Amino acid sequence: MVFSDAVWCKANLPDSVKAIFESNYLAMGTVANLVTLIERSPLELMDHSPLPPKAWWDDFYTLMQRFIEESRGKYANDPEALEILEQVALEPAAHRKNSDYYNYEFFISQLPKSSSKLN
Repeated sequence: MVFSDAVWCKANLPDSVKAIFESNYLAMGTVANLVTLIERSPLELMDHSPLPPKAWWDDFYTLMQRFIEESRGKYANDPEALEILEQVALEPAAHRKNSDYYNYEFFISQLPKSSSKLN
């Protein structure tokens, strides 16, 4: 199984960063938390590494910001949609200022070759 997940990289988070993720992702933990979960599962952890900053901007936030701008025009007469878009727009702005506090970690795991961990 291959997956990525958002992880905290530091303690003592700025309130602006904490607020974004607490409202959308209460289960967010650290790399150590996820490694422990994998170790307690039937899977074996093969490797893990953080996503590089370029992946954040080129493949995620740039596209997100473009979508937000296009959607603001499309939903200009919908206050509820505009409010949601404003909330979503907070994350790239927070990441620009506080990217050292969180990241996405990429994990590679597999079922063990022996079935002992499955029992």
